[in-house]
Amino acid sequence: MQNENSLKNYISNIKRNKIMKQEVDHILIESQIPKGNKILVIDTSVLFIDIRGSSKKSKKIGMHNMTKLYKIFSVMSSIAVREYNGMILQFAGDGFMAAFNKTIDSNTSLNALNAVKRFKELLENTYKPNVEQDWHFNCGYAIATGHIYMTRLKAKKFKLHSFGIFPGDATNLSSKLSGYAKENELLVDDKTYNRIKKYQDFDKVYLKDLELEYYSWKIKR
Repeated sequence: MQNENSLKNYISNIKRNKIMKQEVDHILIESQIPKGNKILVIDTSVLFIDIRGSSKKSKKIGMHNMTKLYKIFSVMSSIAVREYNGMILQFAGDGFMAAFNKTIDSNTSLNALNAVKRFKELLENTYKPNVEQDWHFNCGYAIATGHIYMTRLKAKKFKLHSFGIFPGDATNLSSKLSGYAKENELLVDDKTYNRIKKYQDFDKVYLKDLELEYYSWKIKR
């Protein structure tokens, strides 16, 4: 009962307190993100990559080996994202979400695109030649560009560990698009497309369920 009363007060305080927004020009590591009512806002590109057919793969090679596969997937993902000025915000099961900083010679969307290419390169040239056929996998890819909010949970009274929270249109949209991306396909929204169209050819596609047009690149091996 005490926890319920504390939670009621916590909910009331969160709803009542005014949120203070501050624009920043780069993604911060989790320990640098403020707690409480201060929220950082950044314009970025959000990348989702997830493994296709992971449930079937688990049954085929066993959960013990699937755990090993996820570890390798996580390392490859981290390498590709880090090399192009990105930061992984979340790993969730068989996928991850990352956001990217702009650089002097590259915008956030181009960095995200290059991270996709780098990940695919590692997957095809380093991973697949060194594992059995049963361990081979492919992914779906999605990038959306816009503002995300960076904040951190603060709930010491509940003895909860602090962790980063990253809501925003770009995170929501890239997550949705990744669900529609086919194996070896990258889907991007119009903001991303406008930033990278001179670097990569895309086909326009219409996603009936979302009732919107997006852009598709069939990634070749």
